[in-house]
Amino acid sequence: MNKVVVVFGGTGFVGSQVTNILSKSSNVEAISISRKGIPPPNTSNAVQWKQGDALEPASYNDSLQKAHAVVIACGSSPLPTFSQEAFDQQVLFNGTTCETVINSCLKQNVKRIVLVGATGPDWVPAGYKQGKVSM
Repeated sequence: MNKVVVVFGGTGFVGSQVTNILSKSSNVEAISISRKGIPPPNTSNAVQWKQGDALEPASYNDSLQKAHAVVIACGSSPLPTFSQEAFDQQVLFNGTTCETVINSCLKQNVKRIVLVGATGPDWVPAGYKQGKVSM
């Protein structure tokens, strides 16, 4: 029986590397959830690409029901935040999104959750830091 691993953020830099590694395992079924549901260029056909929004659990709960593990590599780049709106957006993308997926995993009894976090130098914008550490 194959283990099912669901990846959130599989189209990003880190997440695409995770899906590529998972796709090489003969005993893993990799599923990537993304807003568009389509793979980025140069990715494996062995990954199932499904459309879903990390902030909308109803769009991906069916995939969590059979998941043995979930990898969360969601987030946005540490872009400058010159306004409250930009700050709030960084917190949403880097914190709230991950928190929503984690809570959905807990409700679906997913046994393993891997959260890819980040730390950064002093110049990293406050909204990015707040989002990453709010977890």
